[in-house]
Amino acid sequence: MSTSFFQKQSFFYLYLLLIFSGPVLLYWRDAWWPDAIGTFSLSIYLQNLAFEFIFFTAFALTLGVENRINVDPKGISLKRFGHVVEFIGWEELEKVYRSNKKIELIVVFESKDRVKKIPIYYSSTKHFKIIYEVCQDEKIRNMLEDLKFLK
Repeated sequence: MSTSFFQKQSFFYLYLLLIFSGPVLLYWRDAWWPDAIGTFSLSIYLQNLAFEFIFFTAFALTLGVENRINVDPKGISLKRFGHVVEFIGWEELEKVYRSNKKIELIVVFESKDRVKKIPIYYSSTKHFKIIYEVCQDEKIRNMLEDLKFLK
């Protein structure tokens, strides 16, 4: 059983949103600038789509849509653009502690042997529940319960 926190479907849904929001933005533009009411220009529609595509793609990449946390029976891995950036196995995770530093919206797990940082977003407890369900090791489950995110 393997689970990803962020699926590549996010981009698919983002592009669907872009395509269908184009006419809405054109309607708002017509409402703000009345001299353009009643005229539909395909080139303006395509310009709006291009602007939305660039804006939302930059926004999505800034938020790290492609940064995925994969949880499987081997451990937790951080993948960025399809490549494994960092991996912590369940055996190694037994030695892991939660650092006291909370950087914005992430909790950073660091191994004691060498620094391995995997961001786990704690704005939602869903991610910790996924780790809890996939990992069968009681020590790790107790550690996650101690983090108080599984309420």
